[in-house]
Amino acid sequence: MAKTNDSKPNGYALSRAWFDFAFENQGMVSGNHGCMFLWFLEKNNRMGWAKQFGAPRDETMAAVGITSFNTYRKIFSDLVEWGFINVIKESKNQYTAHIIALSKNDQPLIQALDSALIQAQGKHEYQHSSGTDTDSVAIIKPINKETIKPQTKKPISGKTTFSPPTHIDLCNYFYEKSNDSKWTDHDCNFQAQKFIDFYSSKNWMVGKNKMANWKSAASGWINRSLENISKKSAEEKPQKGFQAAMDMYNKLKI
Repeated sequence: MAKTNDSKPNGYALSRAWFDFAFENQGMVSGNHGCMFLWFLEKNNRMGWAKQFGAPRDETMAAVGITSFNTYRKIFSDLVEWGFINVIKESKNQYTAHIIALSKNDQPLIQALDSALIQAQGKHEYQHSSGTDTDSVAIIKPINKETIKPQTKKPISGKTTFSPPTHIDLCNYFYEKSNDSKWTDHDCNFQAQKFIDFYSSKNWMVGKNKMANWKSAASGWINRSLENISKKSAEEKPQKGFQAAMDMYNKLKI
């Protein structure tokens, strides 16, 4: 392992070795691998570059952002197999931590990172100012001389994206439009939920077409609901009158 003057590990060399390895093995290295190794590097640094240190599973998963134990186990095993960490003592259960050490893997495996950066820089040409006594400053320009203009996405004319209403939107709309009929808050809440359940089951289709304006559909819903209530009331009135007459007849009969 590379050493500094105070015989401590060289964190830069270790992270450099990791990125060299990542560039060389892009097909099998993922972001989780890098996050976990860099977390171990950071944790070891916080602990004063101890030769061995504990790596609790839950702490590591939280630091890396992994929620699956199977994913954690695979990433951890890969780092061990690739030689970036050594397991000094395995954990016995979920309540104990692995005791690990950073491997002596701070020598660049290959010059993959340098090669990649050189190739990237080779795609540009450098133009230097001249004719002055002062130092020139490099100006990086793309090889393609054509002006690169940002592409903006223009909405397709005549087409709008439909967004289903929320329950609160419907309640407010029902209360506003049915004010003359004196719907209560309970009525508005009930009808709003029925509206959502009905059209959700139809994938917000009106006939064979996708719903374009939910307010128009809601207005029709209110009108139909009020008509049904009126019809029901009209049908119940004769029955009530007949029942009242029968009650009176029975009283007189007694």
